[in-house]
Amino acid sequence: MPVGVNHAAGVAPHCEGQLCVEVVNFQSHEQHVGMWIDAPSGTRLMNARIAADAAPACQGQYPVEWVMVDRDLYATGPADIGGAHGLVLAFPINTWFDHSGYWREMFVDIQLDVAGMPRCVRTQLTRADGKEVVGP
Repeated sequence: MPVGVNHAAGVAPHCEGQLCVEVVNFQSHEQHVGMWIDAPSGTRLMNARIAADAAPACQGQYPVEWVMVDRDLYATGPADIGGAHGLVLAFPINTWFDHSGYWREMFVDIQLDVAGMPRCVRTQLTRADGKEVVGP
């Protein structure tokens, strides 16, 4: 019973100030989360994590293993993401199952440095009933 979304960027962005993020692809049986981001100049991606339920933002159990910004691979960070970019975040393959993700709220958190200021952006992937939250 995999859950997930797959849609084009611009369907359901979440914006705060000059920063917009959107999950455009995730599948519970895959290790990748695809995102679109439009960030101010000087923004760097420091880390990303998957979290379950009430885990504090940017402190989830599973940190990102590698990142692609547009088509450039980053095995270590930080990665410059100022402007509009496609991101692929890869997490450990058993992340979803180790969290019993079909019966818990699941989140993807991205830890940013925006012009020298730390920032954490949380996007909810699923509700506790296993239904997708992100998407149109």
